[in-house]
Amino acid sequence: MLGSAFALSSALFWALAVILFKKAGDTFSPISLNIYKSLVALVLISLAMAVLGIDFFPDVPFRDWAWLFLSGVIGITLADICFFTALNRLGAGLVAVVECLYLPSVLFFSAILLDERLGPAGIAGSILVMSAILTGTLSTEKRPVVQRAPGTVLNGVLIGCLGMVLLALGIVMVKDVLGHTDVFWATLVRVIAGTVSLLAI
Repeated sequence: MLGSAFALSSALFWALAVILFKKAGDTFSPISLNIYKSLVALVLISLAMAVLGIDFFPDVPFRDWAWLFLSGVIGITLADICFFTALNRLGAGLVAVVECLYLPSVLFFSAILLDERLGPAGIAGSILVMSAILTGTLSTEKRPVVQRAPGTVLNGVLIGCLGMVLLALGIVMVKDVLGHTDVFWATLVRVIAGTVSLLAI
């Protein structure tokens, strides 16, 4: 029950965040917006860990640090750059359709990396999601009221799909690590990785 409440709350908070990201994207580039978002997250997560008394340097193998760092580069740096780029090109409405690719991507990488079976329902659901993305893209391209350069919608959809795939990969690849580490600490390492790599870019 508590897990479901967290999942629903996450969806609501993310929907609000997407609207705010779209407004901010009118002024900031995808990379600068991603840097700002990561820096704010870094400060807030650090404060939360300090208040809750969570260890910043737990006794975990170097392998866990490495996987989380790589996950941050893939799932925060690369995935969020793609997401913010798609958001600027598509708008919040169509991006919400593209985001549906996240779940099939998680199922796919879970089957590949975690050896979890993808049943008929998962396959059928993935096909339906891809159909929805294709339908939404084609219907938007045909609307004369939408003032976009030729190919902008298609490029935005492809970039957004890549972002969802990278986001799913960044999460699934650290599933085992998340099973025996504190979620705040794991998030902190991922955000640090994302911030450092973004600043390097």
